[in-house]
Amino acid sequence: MLTAKVTSKGQITIPRQVRAKLGVRPGEGIGFEEKDGRCCRGKAIQ
Repeated sequence: MLTAKVTSKGQITIPRQVRAKLGVRPGEGIGFEEKDGRCCRGKAIQ
């Protein structure tokens, strides 16, 4: 499992492997889906 820390400003750095798999580039967004208190999915938003 890959992990990321939340900064004091609420920001995270998406791991390189995840960005590459999702095809996310600088300036693009990622949507997160929460289920039962867990983040279970993320996807690139074009």
